[in-house]
Amino acid sequence: MSGRTKFLAAILIFAIVVYLGNRLKVGNLLGYFLPSTLIPLAKGDDVDVDLDKLEVVELRLDLLSRVDKKSSPNIGRDPWRYGQIVSRIDTPPPPPPKPKKVEPPKVVEKEDEGPRLPSLSGISFLGSFGPDYKRVAVFKFGDGTLEIVPEGDTFGREFIVRRVDYEWVEIGFVNFPNAPTRKIFVGG
Repeated sequence: MSGRTKFLAAILIFAIVVYLGNRLKVGNLLGYFLPSTLIPLAKGDDVDVDLDKLEVVELRLDLLSRVDKKSSPNIGRDPWRYGQIVSRIDTPPPPPPKPKKVEPPKVVEKEDEGPRLPSLSGISFLGSFGPDYKRVAVFKFGDGTLEIVPEGDTFGREFIVRRVDYEWVEIGFVNFPNAPTRKIFVGG
């Protein structure tokens, strides 16, 4: 038998014993769970309980406040008492941090490498449309003008569209045929 089956069998046996005990009036099962003075109240009988006979034990707070430090050295703080209040005026403020010396960045002068590639700043690729064999790219320039350029054609007098895809366009430079091409993604 598995543990679950044993547990369910134990609950079933307990329920049968309680049912038969109440049905046949055999024994008082409540006596195991409640003090004898409260059993009539639990059964629902109208019984006059003499409160003078009930024993009330006095709570001795002095026993609670004593702590044996040897047996429990790592006891937490007492939630009913507060620590000493420390005034913030007594403690001096921390000194301000010392300013760090910032050295100016070193400027490296580049030698003139010859003509530079034109800048693609101000040009954004909005998307493409058309069939795969005749794809067209749409560009937006910084001044707000739009230009529709088929694959292999030039635009802006300096750029040539080498390849058009759904998400990007590959751009080459007219005056620099050996320069590496650059990809511009949609929205970029």
